[in-house]
Order: sequence, then structure tokens, then C-alpha cells
Amino acid sequence: MNDVLLSGMVESPEKGRIRQDNEAVILPAAERVFARYGFRGATMQQIADEAQLPKPNLHYYFGNKQNLYLRVLERILHDWLAPLEAMVADADPKVALESYVRKKSALALLARMPRSCLPMKYCRGRRWCTRYCKISYASWWLKKHACWMAG
Repeated sequence: MNDVLLSGMVESPEKGRIRQDNEAVILPAAERVFARYGFRGATMQQIADEAQLPKPNLHYYFGNKQNLYLRVLERILHDWLAPLEAMVADADPKVALESYVRKKSALALLARMPRSCLPMKYCRGRRWCTRYCKISYASWWLKKHACWMAG
């Protein structure tokens, strides 16, 4: 990571690694807390405690609970949707479907909790969240839909 910060300074590779390491701890902790308490019930302090990091770290990396929530949702949706990448118009349907089922089964076995309901639980009643999903994944869904309709 070599991003230019708002101050115009260049972030060092070491600082980028530290950010990645901390986010790798915070995001799974946030997922567990959001799964347990939902968006409204979860607090940044609970997530910090779960991650065993100071609460200001969460605000430093994510700004606020809504941004953290969206990053957790993005991670889950990425994991959910990645197995569908094998489904392309020229793929053998049987092979593509078998690959999808294997990958999804492996995800389910690796998950500590039932992730399958989390995105729906996360977005239920949250206009900003639903809007985010529609904007972020609309082109992906349209591309996959066209592929499925062609087959």
C-alpha cells in the first residue's frame, strides 16, 4: 500500500502493513459482534474488545460504525460471490455448478457462524446499506444474469 494521504505525504510500506494487520484483526471481530448483536446493538467498544485493540484504532481505520459495517458486508459478499466467478457463458454447466457447490460448502465448513444470513440481516431496514449493495454490485449482477440467460 503506497497511498497518498490527505496531507500529501506518502504512506510508508511498513505503515501499510500495520494497517492491513490491524484490519485483518478488526474485520473478523466486527463480523462476530455484528452477527451477535446486529448493527444497532453492536458498539465500537464491543468490537474493540473483541479485537483486543483500543477503540480509537477502529475510528482511525474505519471512521465510524457504519463504514466498518459496510466493510464487513463487503467482505462477506466477496466471499459469497467469489465461487460464482466460475459460472461463465462458455463453461460446462455441470462443472461450473459442481465447482460452485464445492466452494460454497468449503466456505460453510470454515465459517464459525452461519454467514449465509448475515448480509440480509445487515441490510434489513437500512436504506444506506441497501443503496450501497445496489450501487456496488449492480453491474456484477447484470453481467452474471446475462451469462445465465445465455446458457
